[in-house]
Amino acid sequence: MTKSEQSLRERRICRKCCIIFDNLKACPRCGKGDKIEVYFELVSVPGF
Repeated sequence: MTKSEQSLRERRICRKCCIIFDNLKACPRCGKGDKIEVYFELVSVPGF
């Protein structure tokens, strides 16, 4: 019997370019850091 565990993954989105990326201080497209919003995505991690 397997159980899945839910964890939160931090994602960032640039409101100017509307692209999503991980763990960067500035947007990889426009290079700005002031329009970035951080949110958390729920991901299922299969347990052992």
